Amino acid sequence: MRFLTFLFSACLTTLLLPAADWPQWRGPHADGSSDETNLPDRCDDSTRLWTTPLPGIGAGTPAIWGDRVFVTAINRDTAMFTVVCVDRATGAVRWQAEVGVAFHSQHRDDLAAASPVCDGERVMVTFGNGDLAAFTHAGEKIWQRNLQQDYGKFTNQWIYGSTPLLHRGLLIVQVLQTNSDTVAATPRTTSYVLGIDPVTGKDRWKQARPCTARGESQDAYTSPIPFVRGAKHEVLVLGGDCLTGHDLATGVEVWRCGDWNERRANNWRMITTPVVIDGRVVMCTARGNRLIAVASHEDGTLQPAWESKELSSDVATPLVYAGNIYVLNGDKRLLACLNPSTGMLNWSGEYTSSGVVRSSPTAGDGRIYALSEAGEVLVFANDSFRLISRNALESAGPARASIALAHGQVFVRTSDHLHVFARRSSEGN
Repeated sequence: MRFLTFLFSACLTTLLLPAADWPQWRGPHADGSSDETNLPDRCDDSTRLWTTPLPGIGAGTPAIWGDRVFVTAINRDTAMFTVVCVDRATGAVRWQAEVGVAFHSQHRDDLAAASPVCDGERVMVTFGNGDLAAFTHAGEKIWQRNLQQDYGKFTNQWIYGSTPLLHRGLLIVQVLQTNSDTVAATPRTTSYVLGIDPVTGKDRWKQARPCTARGESQDAYTSPIPFVRGAKHEVLVLGGDCLTGHDLATGVEVWRCGDWNERRANNWRMITTPVVIDGRVVMCTARGNRLIAVASHEDGTLQPAWESKELSSDVATPLVYAGNIYVLNGDKRLLACLNPSTGMLNWSGEYTSSGVVRSSPTAGDGRIYALSEAGEVLVFANDSFRLISRNALESAGPARASIALAHGQVFVRTSDHLHVFARRSSEGN
């Protein structure tokens, strides 16, 4: 009887465990994966819970915490950068707040490309004009600042679009940008990384992040991610033809590797963010040139583990899921699965889609989800190459947000709509 009581309690506890949130762009594990189960294998009217029109366009991935969904947009009516809170159950807008002026009147720019980040108390948003702000979950503004006012005008050839990282009580923001080859760098033009107190919005540290790359190759549209080496908590920053590791508490650069741009080309801007698996950092170099894994050893040293010149990506960040690395090359319409220890190919396949995929793939419940610029949701199997479904959604412009998975639901943000899907109770496993 005691055993049966224990077994019943254990099962009940398992059933009552809360489903995971999706607090930032690459999800709860910072690698695109989710532990969610019972997710739908298609995103169409048969699985749609609701669709909510947003006040304007944007490319940021939704952030989900509890019963709230946070998204950003460029408000087409007010020409203002806006943060929106949507009720997860109904799709009703709970509140929206303006952050700053969106200075392209056509509303066709992508200055709302960065994704929100959140914890149990606040949500933080950033935009391409340098505005950075924090709100309570009820919509009250906590603080706001502008990075260009603080540290000088952004010098990226294209727009600034890095998403911050919220990790261990610190908000990490990177600005990797061009210094002129003919003008000496100054503190207001050098690339940098910030560690910001999420409660006050004030800097805890600022770390210069120089590089030897030339021209546009200094620019990066990557985002910082966490990295643990032994007992050390670090932040990874990729761009400027190098990967650097920074001490989380101080921002000090503790190691770097790189020099993959052998020709010293001046147009090797980096877009994809690294991922971490089993102590290895896996990253795509500029323009999908190659896929590289760097191993971290117990003594703290790092060295190249393997590389592939055949399988890589220029825009979509790799995915870690079920012990494998998945690389989606949107330009070639190719999805590949690799062994993270050796780099050996497990399988690959070419798919058909309406529009190129610029979003990064996400995975949960044995499925891989991706969104094309045309607003088409692609669902793949994860154990072998198989395209399970393709479903077109409404999108007024290019859809570039990654798909979020939380609370048994699939969140798809097209250009100006937020769609949510879930498996119906009558749908089989």
